[in-house]
Amino acid sequence: MNGTVTIGGGDSQVTAQLTFPEGGGGPGVVVVHDWFGLLPHVGRRCEELAAAGFVALAVDLYDGRTTTDTAKARVWLDGLNRDRALRQLRAAVAHLRDHAAVTPDRVGLLGYSMGGELALLMATQVDLEAVVGYYAILSDDDFAPLRAPALVHLAEHDDWGAPDAPQKFFAAVANAGGSVEHPAHRGTEHSFANADVPATYAAQADHDAWAATVDFFGRHLR
Repeated sequence: MNGTVTIGGGDSQVTAQLTFPEGGGGPGVVVVHDWFGLLPHVGRRCEELAAAGFVALAVDLYDGRTTTDTAKARVWLDGLNRDRALRQLRAAVAHLRDHAAVTPDRVGLLGYSMGGELALLMATQVDLEAVVGYYAILSDDDFAPLRAPALVHLAEHDDWGAPDAPQKFFAAVANAGGSVEHPAHRGTEHSFANADVPATYAAQADHDAWAATVDFFGRHLR
């Protein structure tokens, strides 16, 4: 039942990898890659989500392009049409909502870096049951109340511009009546959970963050 699907139409069309649990069904999770593209570690995460009882849908916002070169990734990120990407994510959420295997009808979003920011932004625009972002927050310009409980995994060493940007975001979520858990992972850098980028990968932090992610989805999607 696993495989590649094309969802949406027109300018919102996107290719995605669909992975099912052994029993065939469960709550849904849309997975959004970072600025390097849909590298193998994303597929492994989808398999782990399926093993935990979730239907995982990993979207490909780069149309098949992948890299581990940060300079090339920067060019691709700068060239990303964010409005189109959000339309594609809306199509992905709708696809899971309508899929017979997604039962109960509960859908979460999981995003890394660029994908984490998009996931959080989506959670300000559409109704979701949970959202998880790795090394991602919303800027003051993008902030709006979150429509879902959130979990944000922070690297200890990251370039946010203003050092207090994450705390300002968490305070804004709380002041708007939202819920956000935000564990900090000591000794880590941005992309610490991307096993395809060895320079910044931190195996223990990745393990701990992933265990918390699966637990979070279990609490909010089941």
